[in-house]
Amino acid sequence: MADATGVDVDAALRELADIQDRLIALPRDAFGERYELQTRRAALRDQLSAHHAGADAERPTHELEAELAALQAQAEEIKKLRIDVVKQAGGGRTGEMNTRGATGMNRQIDEAQGLPAIRGRIARIEAVLEQRRSE
Repeated sequence: MADATGVDVDAALRELADIQDRLIALPRDAFGERYELQTRRAALRDQLSAHHAGADAERPTHELEAELAALQAQAEEIKKLRIDVVKQAGGGRTGEMNTRGATGMNRQIDEAQGLPAIRGRIARIEAVLEQRRSE
């Protein structure tokens, strides 16, 4: 069922999952089909983003602030899972490679824990709250 923005969230999420499965199954040299699927995926993500922005605009401020605080706490917990780059590099006495490895692993930890999505959600909530404060 479509909402006020014209987005059927369930259908869009199903299609995104299908696109992801198809992208994974594609051979490496299927550039044209990969481009089409990635373009469609971007369009669906934009639609879902518009849907969420509209939904947030209707939520009470205290709910948004509570969600924001919870997401910020979650982001901080994820950051605690990271490798200490200075310790990994031997207190700064060794070469650049150890630092690169730890930095790359930290990026993978962030992605595996969903930190980029959490940061995106935090930014959207902050934008709604900032708009309310300026009105």
